Amino acid sequence: MVLSDVARNVLNTSNALIDREVESIAETGERAQRISVVAAPATIPLACCSAIGLTISSRADRQLDLAIRRLGAGEFEGEIQVVGPAD
Repeated sequence: MVLSDVARNVLNTSNALIDREVESIAETGERAQRISVVAAPATIPLACCSAIGLTISSRADRQLDLAIRRLGAGEFEGEIQVVGPAD
């Protein structure tokens, strides 16, 4: 009878620990969900700015590539103009 009481105590203790862990994981999940809901709208303007920056940068790259090809083909007349960021 003593052994079964010990086993029951071990079972109850482990169930209590498991229940605490499950609650902790659920709270962590809820916190992550709240952060995601707040952070998601903030990423939209960031994504738009990144897209615009990449578009401008790639346009300057294409202009520079075209100017290099013109020079390579021996077309030295006309001014080379590349519009975009200074870097």
